[in-house]
Order: sequence, then structure tokens, then C-alpha cells
Amino acid sequence: MFRLPAEPTRQEVLAFISESASFGNLGTFLGAGFSKAVLNDEHNEIALSWGQLLEQASIKMNVDYDSIWKIGVGYPDIASGICALHSATTGCEYAKSLSQLKREIAALTSWYPDKEKRETFSRYLECLSPSWIITTNYDLIIESLLTGKSTPLGPNDSLSSPKGIIPVFHLHGLRTNPEEIIIAQEDYVALFRPSEYRQIKLALTIKESTTLLLGYGLGDVNVLTALDWSRNVFKGEEANYPNDVVQVLRKDNPKEEPYRDKNGIVILETEDISKFFEEFMVVREELLKDEEKERKALKKLAAELDDPDSSMIDKFIDDKDFRSDMLKILSKFSIHLVSGFVSEPPRVLRRLQLLRE
Repeated sequence: MFRLPAEPTRQEVLAFISESASFGNLGTFLGAGFSKAVLNDEHNEIALSWGQLLEQASIKMNVDYDSIWKIGVGYPDIASGICALHSATTGCEYAKSLSQLKREIAALTSWYPDKEKRETFSRYLECLSPSWIITTNYDLIIESLLTGKSTPLGPNDSLSSPKGIIPVFHLHGLRTNPEEIIIAQEDYVALFRPSEYRQIKLALTIKESTTLLLGYGLGDVNVLTALDWSRNVFKGEEANYPNDVVQVLRKDNPKEEPYRDKNGIVILETEDISKFFEEFMVVREELLKDEEKERKALKKLAAELDDPDSSMIDKFIDDKDFRSDMLKILSKFSIHLVSGFVSEPPRVLRRLQLLRE
């Protein structure tokens, strides 16, 4: 199954995510909700939302946050408003105010999970096995959960990494490089230049992957644009790989069955991100067991096909169910079995001759 049905069941969605991970093209978008799930609990609120970050940064810059107009405007406009007010009240250049805002944001996002949370969420991400991670977060929480198994990338880096290392692409910048942080309106303008690498790469990556959205509300315009481009600009033949977009949405009273929204994205509701991971891990472990059984059966079949006896040939010809099951396995694992046929063509011809006889 390379794409989920129009109305998938919960089990089908979880299995599809697992199958994509096994295929090797599962990608994950992790938003502020993920950082909050890792860091916050009923006693502490360590991770801040975008709005909370801007409010705290304005306090650090001695800017009256309440005086900035916020109704009907986005956070990038509010960030620009903070810089404009700071520039006007201090007499410094706007660019310097923007630079200071970015440094304050970098300082405010120096979060690190405790040992228990690190162990729990490290296990979650390792079970998920994404091939790539894209995040709008400035912090390095993801890298702290995948120590030695991931590499952080900034907005001006290529989305690539060494073999066996998960690239974590920080779409809006990294706190370790404040000047690259994308937060104000003017920072976003550059994102939509014609042939901008980041936008094209995002769209192509989504098109070539199963994309899982976690702790992310699809409010970022360049991610929405990338989703649109992946379906309408970069059109092509029917994909021969798992490809769909699934959003895990936290709800107090989640629906049991998933559904598709107006953009065709599969929505899977859950009470908590941790509960989603626990639910997924059960499905993943069962499917991994099935995959191991299939590998053993495939290995046995390959050995039998490499040197078939007459009884097997007779059974293949006379037993319809046996023949059907074997052809299903051959079609499903054709790449794994083809080397045995290519390496010894004379023997293949002999098998075909025996079958005809």
C-alpha cells in the first residue's frame, strides 16, 4: 500500500507510518508542541510558545509588549513591531534591534530535558525511525534525544547528512547561530524568492516521503506552500513508494478514527503526544516481528528457488494456491530475489524448460 485510503482506520494509519519507516522514507515535522511535550508537565512550563517567546524577549529588551498591535496580525509582524518600537525608543538602527531580538530568542530557548524525559522520548524517536526531521523550533531538544544519531542543520544548509545520521533541519534557524534565526516579517520575505533552494527542497522532500506532523499546527506559510507545491507543481507518475501526509493532533476528547481535512491531510487525534508514541510502538513492534518472519520465509524461498527439486516444480504447476502464494512473494520481494536469477541465467532457462515440460 503506497497511499492510505480515503477513509483509513486508526490501525491502517499506524501501520502505514511503520511501513514507511521500514521502507526508509518516513520524514517528520516537529513543532513547538513536541518541545512542550518533552519539557513541560503539570508543575513546570519550561518550553514557551512563539507568542510567549516574543513577550519574554520584549521584556528583556525593555519594550512595552502590550503597546504593540496584535489583533489580526501574525507573530512575524509582532516581532517586527518589537524591533520598530525598540529602535524608536533607543535611537539605534532597526537592524541592530532585530539582531538583539534574535539574541534574546536564542538565550530564551536554551532548554534541555531531564534524564527521565530524555530516555523516554529518545526511545520514542528511535522507534519511529525517521529518515529526516524538519522543525520550526530554535532549540536543540531533538538533537539531545538523538545524541550521536543526528546532526543539526540551519536554514542555509543543505538537507543532507552522512549515512546513518538523521538530518534535523531547523527551518527557522538554530539558537546557536542567532543571526540566522527567522522571526520577523522581513526574514520571511527572503524565503519566497524564485527558485529558493529551501522551498523547492521542502516540496520535493514531502513529495518523495511519508510526512508525519507532530506538535505542529500547520500555521507556517512556507510549509503550507511546500505541501501545495508537492501536489500541484511537482506532479508526476503514480508513486511507487509510501507517500502521504499524517498530522497527529492533540485533543482533549480525541476522535477514535482518523479523517482527512480539506487539504487531504490525514488527521490522527490523540490526548497526548506520548500516548500516540506508546500506541505506535505496539503496532511497530508487531510489524517488525512480521517483517522478520517474512525475511526468514524469503530466505528459505530463495534457497529453494536456487536449486528446486522436481517435487517443488510439480507442486508449482499443479497446486494453484501454492503457485499463487509464491507469485505474491516474488512480486512483493522481486528486488531481493532477482540477483539469484541474474547470476545464473542457464539455470533459469533450465527451470523454465522443466516448467514447460
